[in-house]
Formats: sequence, structure tokens, C-alpha cells
Amino acid sequence: MAGKNDTEKSLRCMWGVLLLILFVFSVLSIFSYNWKDISFLHADGQTPPSNLIGLVGAWLSFLLFSLFGVGAYLTPVWCLVCGIIFIVHREGRVWPRITWCSAMLLALGLIPELYPDQWAPVRTHLNIGDATSGFLGTILMKGFLIKWLSPVGTGIMTWSVFIVSLIMLVEMRNMAKLSLSFAAAIASFKEKTNEFINSRQDRRQLIDKENRDIEKRRKQLEESIRKEEIRRQHLRQEEVKSRPAPEPKQAPVQEPATASAPAEESGFLKAAKELLPKKMMQAKKEKPAEREVAAPREDLSGYQLPPISLLDSIQLSSGKEITVDTGLTSKILVETLKEFGIETEVTNVEKGPVVTRYELLPAPGIRVERIASLANNLALSLKATNVRVQAPIPGKGVVGIEVPNATAKTVGIREIIEGEKWDTNRAKLPLVLGKNVGGEDIIADLADMPHLLIAGATGAGKTVCMNSVLAGLLMARRPDEMRLLLVDPKIVEFSVYANLPHLVVPVITNPKKVAIGLRWAINEMEKRYKLFARVGVRNIEGFNNRPVVKQEDMFATQNTGAEKENKIPARVPYIVIVIDELADLMLADQAEIENCVARLAQLSRAVGIHMILSTQRPSVNVITGTIKANFPARIAFQVAQKVDSRTILDAIGAEKLLGRGDMLYQPPGSSKVVRAQGAMTTDDEIKRIVAFIKEQAGPEFEMEIHEKIEKPGNTTMSDEEDDDLLTQATEIIRETQRASTSSLQRRLRIGYTRAARIMDILEERGIVGPPRGSDPREILIDLDSNMSQNAAGNDDLDFGNNQEQEDKPTETEE
Repeated sequence: MAGKNDTEKSLRCMWGVLLLILFVFSVLSIFSYNWKDISFLHADGQTPPSNLIGLVGAWLSFLLFSLFGVGAYLTPVWCLVCGIIFIVHREGRVWPRITWCSAMLLALGLIPELYPDQWAPVRTHLNIGDATSGFLGTILMKGFLIKWLSPVGTGIMTWSVFIVSLIMLVEMRNMAKLSLSFAAAIASFKEKTNEFINSRQDRRQLIDKENRDIEKRRKQLEESIRKEEIRRQHLRQEEVKSRPAPEPKQAPVQEPATASAPAEESGFLKAAKELLPKKMMQAKKEKPAEREVAAPREDLSGYQLPPISLLDSIQLSSGKEITVDTGLTSKILVETLKEFGIETEVTNVEKGPVVTRYELLPAPGIRVERIASLANNLALSLKATNVRVQAPIPGKGVVGIEVPNATAKTVGIREIIEGEKWDTNRAKLPLVLGKNVGGEDIIADLADMPHLLIAGATGAGKTVCMNSVLAGLLMARRPDEMRLLLVDPKIVEFSVYANLPHLVVPVITNPKKVAIGLRWAINEMEKRYKLFARVGVRNIEGFNNRPVVKQEDMFATQNTGAEKENKIPARVPYIVIVIDELADLMLADQAEIENCVARLAQLSRAVGIHMILSTQRPSVNVITGTIKANFPARIAFQVAQKVDSRTILDAIGAEKLLGRGDMLYQPPGSSKVVRAQGAMTTDDEIKRIVAFIKEQAGPEFEMEIHEKIEKPGNTTMSDEEDDDLLTQATEIIRETQRASTSSLQRRLRIGYTRAARIMDILEERGIVGPPRGSDPREILIDLDSNMSQNAAGNDDLDFGNNQEQEDKPTETEE
């Protein structure tokens, strides 16, 4: 009996292996079937056949498709299932399972006969005619079932046989086991999810309770500090009352409180005049002598830099220590990252005015990009507005996570100017920017930048930053050391600086006149380069620090009329061009403004001309590639989206700033940005600084450019450019015998507005006639005869101006 069982097991195993081999053969032959391999169907059968099993596979698949139609694709499935049944079930009855499997696959193979239109492409590919289910399906379906039960009844019956066969094949008890296992898995997953949610809620409640306790202790500490301050103020008042009244001339320089400032501001000018001699004696205490880089002019011999006492005193609220529970926040950060499988350790905490930076050291093998992608999850855990991840911090092997403080600290400009860094810096043009995350003062040198770009959304702090920059420059440099060219299309931003002795011209508010000021700066740049070449120096530092000797007079022309013009000055001042809203200027004349800015940015550093540009629309149409390439130092305030941040800094991050002076500063020569809080300068402080300066000196404008800007009309070209371009335009008209604006625009490589202006000037001088629609203008004079007279030794072509014109270099137009 045992030998019989062993023989039966061996036979079943053999049948199973044979069926699996047949499964492989049937798969390869059926799925590589091509009816052209059969000579019965194709007169010239393919030799060799394309079937993977050869001619045997071609005929095998042909017989299966002829018998079962598209149901032949289920034949390999039948071989596979039956082979597994024979191998797995070596005991017991297996034929019922094989029978039910055959019935299930047969019913599934007959179903396509109910939908002949959907299977038409397959029939065409297999070349089996209209028999979707083959010869067997045609007999059973069309000859019997559809004839007696209709297509609907046949479909119900066929699907019922398929479902019943499937159930009997896998057995009901096995299906019940599968269903119970599936239900148990769902219940286990639901239970674990509830436990995870409950644990997080409990942890959140614990954190909230700790936060409430910390807030309560903080309020108690603030109340005790407030009472202590009140007690100290009473003691100081009683001490002051007990002392005799001080002399008016011996009053302390520092203002005791800001509450009485409005009452004293009305008589500020009078007090400034009275205290001026005393401030002159205290100048060296408040401003180091090393800051002076140029000898004072004769009319500014008594000029003194504005003292620090003009600035508001540091408030107690801004000067007290920031209370932040760094321990709790560090714990939340580490636990939150641990939930995402990131092991970290807090190594250092730096408290800043607005944000606190936590330095985390990730475990070995952790990618810093994973931490950077979890910024929103960290903000959710900390209940913070925005969390910025700096991965990694430049110069440190850690990741910085910047979390906003509960209460922001205002950084006043006086706090920075009274600091040690301001007193010890050797910057030629010091800029007061603010404090970084670690609370260190940020004081940059515009001469080293050499240009600065400021951009951000409206109300983010651009104007306050520019006022702080200008206030720092005015408090550090005299009018003979630095000149300002201010451009204010919005009219009201720089109006307080009107009539300063530092100004080259009054504040330019007309966007159409800005090009005149920029071209003056270009001409000044070219004059300085020629001056430096005559003296034999390379930059403004070498020129101002050279030993002034009398032998330099040899360079001057002996002509009495040109002697004053060619005289070499002892010193030349720095020139700072500040443009408040670049977008408005681009709308007025983008080509002209962009060309002038690009040329100044490329060449003006050596001669001491520097620019500060600001815009509230950081788009590529305003901050073009040419401008970005020549402005390595940039400041980005809060913006609306990531693309604006990329436009300003070539990196994201500005969209996560908090506003109100929170900024990202990119130093020149560095690809890493520094987060900082901008310095705050109030309007009253600016007014006091300007009033103090105006009392000592009046404005000294450059009359040449001042007259051109004040002149009514929309003239956008200087006299030098008029002469040169008009000469070139006349030569082009003489050569082409065609007077049209488009021709001048193309040949001279200038904009349409300038070409039309040139044509109007030629019309006014009687060289060309009025416009004639789309036709060129009429040429009214014989240009060839005029040119021949000029070649014979006469002066340049007379355009109605009889005065001799000096040969001057022209500006290259893009």
C-alpha cells in the first residue's frame, strides 16, 4: 500500500513538471504567433518561422486559436495552475480541482463571444475570421446558448459558471480564512493608528502644559523686572531733585528719555547752533579721526560730522534679554526629526533679534537634504509662522534651523553706531545694515562691494534699510569726501534729503530725467580715468593718498583759458548713486537706463562711483541678467514666492522671511546668504541729522547737469552726444540718400525714441523735411558739397550753430 502511494506521488510530480514545461512552451509559442508562418494560411510560409518554438510552436498556437479563439491565451494559465496542483497536492483527489479549473477557464474563454465588436482588432491580428471564441465557442455559443437563452441569458449563465468554478477551485473554507486574515490585518492597522494618534495627542498636551507654565513664569519675571525699573527710576528722580540744577552749557549730551523729544524738537535748530562749538570740541570722542580720508575744503573747514546724540536713545524694551525656552524648543526639534527617522543632536543655540538659530549635528549617513525638506513639519511642531533650514551653515559642520522668536527685538541704528565694530572699522563708505542671527553687527563697505541691489515686496523694509544706509553715510562722511546722486520716482521717499551739501543735484524725481544724471556719472567716470592716467595712479585710493607736489602743475596746459579746467585737484570725493524704485525707471526708458547702469557697474569701481539700486518688483524684466552680473552684493527682503527669491539671490529662502526688516544679505564674493534684522531709522532721526548738516553748509550743485535736469522738455541727450550722433546721422543720410528714423535706429544701434529725436533736430536745423507717412523724409540741403567743404579745411558741418565745438569722446551705444 505504501509503494502504491509513493508511485502515485511520483506520477503527480511528473505530471506537474510536464505541465509546467508545457506552460513555458505554450507561452512562448502563443505570444510569438504569426499566421504567416502557417503555409495553410499563407501561400509562401515564412522560412524560417518567426515563432520562438519554431514550426511546432506555430502549428500548436494555430490549432489552439482555431479551437478556442482568443481564449487560447488562457491555455498557459491552465497548464500553470494544473501543474501547481499536481505538485502541491500529492495526496487526495486532485481531478475535481482540475475539472473546476478547466470549467472556469472555458467560461472565461467563451465570454469574448458576447462582445465581438470589441475583439475585432485581435481577430484581425490572429487571422481567425469572425469566430472570436474559435470553433468550440461558435458551436456552444451561437449554435446552442445564444439561440435558446439570448445574449443576456447566455452572459448571466457564463459569468455564473465562472464564479462558481472559482469558488469551488479555492474552496469556501480557504476563502473564509483569507477573509478573516484580511479583516484581522485591517483591525490591527486601525488599532496601531489609534495608539499613535493618542500618543501624539498626549505628548502635545504635555508640551502645551509646559508652554503655559513657561509663559506664566515669563510674565512673572517681566512683572518683577518692570517693578524694579520703576523703583530705580524713582530713586534716580529723587537723586536728581536733591542735586543743584546744572548749568545749561554743561547739560549731558545723551537725551534722558524719548518721551520729551517731541517737545524739544521744535527748538532743535536753535539748540544745535548753541551746542555747535561744544560738539566741535567733542568730535574726536564721538567720531574717530581715522575716518577722514580727504582734506577739508576751504568752505568746510568748520564742518563737523553729526554726533550720536542726534539719534534716539536705546529703549529698555529693545535692550533687554530675549526670553526663549531653548531647551524645550531643542527637545521638540530633536523628537520631530526622530519621528522621520533622522537622529540629530543640538550643539549650539544663537539668539538673534528676531529669530533664534539652533545648530543640529546629524548622525553619520544622514543627508542634509532630508532635514531641509522637513521645514514645514518643524514649523507645525513648533507652532511657528515660518522655519528656515540652512543646510549646512557655512564654515560649520552643522545644520541651522532658524525659529522666529515670540517677541521681536527692534534693532536701532544708534545701537550699531555705538558698537565697537563701527568704531574700529576702516570702511571707505560704511553701510549700517543690521544684526545677524547671532546678534553681531553687520557693517559693510560699499567701496568693496562695489554696488548693492536691494529688493523685496512692498512694506518689507526696503525704504527703512535705505534710510539707515544713507544715515550711516551722512554720519561718517563729509561733503568733500562723498557726494550723493539720489533718484526718487515716488517723490516722497528722499524729499527729506533736499538741499544737502552732499548732493550733486537736487533729488531727481522725473523718470525721464534720470538718464541725464546717469550719463553725467559716466562722463565723470571718464574724466577721472583720464585724470588718474595723468597722475599715474590706478584707483581713487591711490589718487587721494598720493603726496601732492607742485610738479603736478607741469601736466596743466599753459593756455590761460584752459588752465583752470586742467588743474589737478588734491582730492576727489566718492560718488554714491541711490535709486529708490528701479521698476519705474525701466518702464520709462529700459534700454537707456539698463545700458547706463551696466556701464557704470562695470567700470566705475576704480574711480569711486558706486550704486545702490532698490525695487519692489523683483522680476527678470527689472533685475535683468546684465544688472545681476554686475551687482554681487544683494539684500532680499520678504517676497511672495520662490521665483522672486531666485531672481534676487539665485536661491530660495526669501519667501520664508517674516517681514518688517527681516532680510537675507548676500555678501560680495560669496554664494551663501546671511540672515539679519535690518537697522531701524525713524523719520525724526533723519530730520535731525539733515538739519544738523544743513546748518553747517549749503548745497553745492553741479550747475551743468542741474540746468539740463531743470530745463523743461523731454530732451534725453547731452550736448556731446548730440554733436556726435548728429554727425554720424548726417553721414549716414549722405551715404544712403535716405532720411528715415528706422534707418538711423538700425545703423546707429540706438532706440527708436533717440533716433526720432535726432530726426526732429535735423528737421529743426533745416537738413531734412517733415515726415511724409511711410516714405523717407526729403533731404533739403546738398550734403556732398558740405562734406567736401569740410574736407577742404573748413569747420565741421554747420547745423545752425556757429560756435566752435570741442572734440569730446562719445558714449558707446548698445
